[in-house]
Amino acid sequence: MRTLAKLGIGFLLLGCSSASMPGGAGGAGGADETGGDSGNTGGSTKPTSTGGMTGTTGGSTGTTGGSTGSTGGSPGTGGATGGAEGGSGGSAGGSGGSAGGAGGGEGGAGGVSAGLHSIFDGMTTNGWPMFPAGNCVVKDGALTASGIGRGWCATKDDYTHYRILFKLHPGGTGGHAPTVLIFNTRAPEGQKGLDALGGIQFQPPNGGHWDYRPGKNTAGAGFTKIGGPGPAVAGWYQCEMVVNAMTGEAKMACGGKDVLHYKQADAGKKGPWAIQTHNKGISDAYKDIQIEEGITSDDYTTVK
Repeated sequence: MRTLAKLGIGFLLLGCSSASMPGGAGGAGGADETGGDSGNTGGSTKPTSTGGMTGTTGGSTGTTGGSTGSTGGSPGTGGATGGAEGGSGGSAGGSGGSAGGAGGGEGGAGGVSAGLHSIFDGMTTNGWPMFPAGNCVVKDGALTASGIGRGWCATKDDYTHYRILFKLHPGGTGGHAPTVLIFNTRAPEGQKGLDALGGIQFQPPNGGHWDYRPGKNTAGAGFTKIGGPGPAVAGWYQCEMVVNAMTGEAKMACGGKDVLHYKQADAGKKGPWAIQTHNKGISDAYKDIQIEEGITSDDYTTVK
């Protein structure tokens, strides 16, 4: 009898010891998330015995972490060694990480602003394709119409939702106001393309306008004249345009005053911004040209 009692106690102790081992291993697996700082924090907020739940938290934080979150989910599967429950949690963590990666991609596509930056170096016409050749030249640090004829000088890049600032000195020659173009169709290299790039014309500083879209060629619907420009400083007008190709909206201020608005949903088009030389003899000059793509506010920065 004494021998049987000893054996019973031994089996009882052995059973208790073996029952506690898998749970400990599972906790270690869940706590070993390496999905970035957020993943580590997420792991520590849960009990180590619930490896699966820790994996879920790692995946959730991955939603803002992009690809980092997906890494967090994978180590969460380490909890699978702690039993079926830990494995399920690790899998959920992995799914959360994948969703985080997709979220990061959408953020990139959203066009986060890189800030206002110069697109004219004041010394060369680099980055400004034009038609005809020599249509714009650099004179006294300004991008200046040479007067050789009707044409354009455009940005090398296309823009969607942007703010552009420039200083304008009207040449007073050629019998036409200064003109700039938005919602343009880029011309093939070395070619004229559509007349006035098929775009929408704004006339700084006073707010004249025209619609050059194919089939239009008219003063056009959608323009609203707000007021006159503020004063020039030493002959130069500080102008600002806010353009949104997604909604077909644009507006222009010059001399610190709101001048002209435009809204026509079917006109909105991603494309270059351009200086138009309306006809032969134009000598308008532009300098301090800066642009900001992917803006989050359509408020003017030069109008107080």
